[in-house]
Amino acid sequence: MSEPGGLTEVVVGRVGRPHGVRGEVSIELRTDEPALRFAPGAVLRAASGAPRSLTVVTARPHGDRLLITFAEVRDRTSAEAMRGAVIVADVEPRTRPDDPDEFYDRQLVGLRVRTTVVAPADTAGDTAGDTTGETTGETTGDSAGDTAGGPAELGPPVGTVVDMRHLPAQDLLEIRLDAPAAGPDDVDSDGSPDVGAPTVLVPFVRDLVPVVDLDAGWLAVAAVPGLLDPEQPGTGPGSSDRG
Repeated sequence: MSEPGGLTEVVVGRVGRPHGVRGEVSIELRTDEPALRFAPGAVLRAASGAPRSLTVVTARPHGDRLLITFAEVRDRTSAEAMRGAVIVADVEPRTRPDDPDEFYDRQLVGLRVRTTVVAPADTAGDTAGDTTGETTGETTGDSAGDTAGGPAELGPPVGTVVDMRHLPAQDLLEIRLDAPAAGPDDVDSDGSPDVGAPTVLVPFVRDLVPVVDLDAGWLAVAAVPGLLDPEQPGTGPGSSDRG
């Protein structure tokens, strides 16, 4: 979601139960960069309930969550009222993770998908591993960059990335395939692919997604038989049960 001034709104957490009586709250993380997003002095916003600015005062780990105190939430009653609120940050749209082979979910969603034949890579890419239920969240996935032999042949667009799913075993790109012969009834009014078109899940690893070109607005998926076949989900190497 774009905000005034050209910033992009991303979900970084969700408020859980109060902790203690001085306004400290637990935060269910929706970002792979909690030290950056919840650094003391960072100004965030509550996107659900009454919109408000929230200034981080302290942050400390607590299991798989953070315990946060906000300057605007000073007692348990106020903390309880915040429970369930979605916390967002406003970031520059072109902000990238420090690792050049990582991408935020929001940068991948909307990319066009092309097929490519590549030389075998030395190793498969790592998966992000963190889980988020929000496509506007700020978790990252690993892939892209150069392969051992580089792209040998690049085909025409075959679909569009519509979501990134973070599973314990690996990350999966959800790709909505283009209609074989797109006509006026095969696209939405804004020109985007018809939501009724078939989708497939592709593991987001380097062997299967060797190139991501954000500037050009596309990524390449290896031309593996069955990988982009909606009738044969999960048949490609490295794929997992869509269950």
